[in-house]
Amino acid sequence: MKHLYTVSVCMFIAIAAMAQNKNKPADKTGEPGITTHLVSYAHRTHNDARAEKKARPLPDSMLTGWRVSSNLLTLHHPDGGISAAVEYRFRRNWSVLLEGGWIFIDEKKLYDMRGQFTPKAKGYYVRPEIRYYLSGKRGKYRIFFSQDFFYRKVSFYEERIVKMNVNPNDGDYDYEQLSTFGKTKEMFGTDSKFGFQTYMGNTQRIMFEVYVGLGVKYRKFTYDRPVPADSYLEDRKYNFDYVPDKNNVWDGAFPVGLKLGYRF
Repeated sequence: MKHLYTVSVCMFIAIAAMAQNKNKPADKTGEPGITTHLVSYAHRTHNDARAEKKARPLPDSMLTGWRVSSNLLTLHHPDGGISAAVEYRFRRNWSVLLEGGWIFIDEKKLYDMRGQFTPKAKGYYVRPEIRYYLSGKRGKYRIFFSQDFFYRKVSFYEERIVKMNVNPNDGDYDYEQLSTFGKTKEMFGTDSKFGFQTYMGNTQRIMFEVYVGLGVKYRKFTYDRPVPADSYLEDRKYNFDYVPDKNNVWDGAFPVGLKLGYRF
């Protein structure tokens, strides 16, 4: 599913880019002599014009307005899924962004759970963000710093070993049973990010963006029914949570993004 989505996004961007290409006129065979020199001069003039255009600051029409994008890396998170973001640049160097995601990743190979049960993760996240773009030497406004706030809620299954018919006097039990508990994890936090955004294509409407960041997050979880105090995870190494059996945890956040999008 996640690979299909990645391919679909890339194909959509590629089709949009090809649609921007204009048909070039057929090359004509030039005559030697003065014609050749004229063609060579025109070629140099064309290169000079391209260099001048590259050094020219981008117009407000390109640096303001709406953009839509998707972070392809969210598909590969342990509790990841499809993401979509809308950004509005109301000034050359300021923008606001809202990103959301549908969490559905459910791969047994990620968790290696035994038997018929898999985590069956499902949930969502929202992330509002404000950005400041640096003008740079040529006024391209590609480098940005941002601050975001996020909330994530994920429900999944967790397998635990439960001791059955425990004797309260000496702690002996008859046998152990593999039991499945529904678990809901909630996280919220904030990130500071540093990134780069640029445009491609003849009309510069295809957007490409990368960023990295550092932040802090708070996590808590609840179960759908009481969990016996003497139960334990079958294998703590592949538990869905980062810190098994620990609730109300503060931890570091390290966001990374690779986004493709479109500028309206």
